[in-house]
Amino acid sequence: MIRRAKFGDIPEIYNLIVEGHQRSKYRDRDVIDTKEAKGLLMNAIQRDNVKRAGGTCVFVTDEVDGFIMGALTRVYYVGTKLSAQDAFYYCRPTVHPGDAVGLLGEYMAWATGIPEVIEIRNTVTDIIGDVAKVEAIYTRAGFTRCGVVMERKIK
Repeated sequence: MIRRAKFGDIPEIYNLIVEGHQRSKYRDRDVIDTKEAKGLLMNAIQRDNVKRAGGTCVFVTDEVDGFIMGALTRVYYVGTKLSAQDAFYYCRPTVHPGDAVGLLGEYMAWATGIPEVIEIRNTVTDIIGDVAKVEAIYTRAGFTRCGVVMERKIK
């Protein structure tokens, strides 16, 4: 079951962020600022379902073993219409695959339910795990490639 996150879920969502970080390519390059992470979650849950730029959604699995957080921005940051984009989409490896897909579905329903949203842009990167697996989930949900993310490491 998928539901909207509540303030009481912040500790467990934070644990998911920490767990994801430990599995990520950043585990040896950066540390999580606990205050910043919990503040981000607090603000996102506060702005949950705001239907203008700066609005967010946060959905969790019933057991809080996966979550997705999306945000609304103006198209190209200056347009009059809105773009929805994921900020986090992470599930524990043990999560039921249907719950991972369910999180994406709830996020997409949120975005498509806002009249000013004209696109949903989610990223697929090599931060954690298999890019092809996540890309396949998005493709089955109707997403198509619209570019490439380039990276140049400094440290």
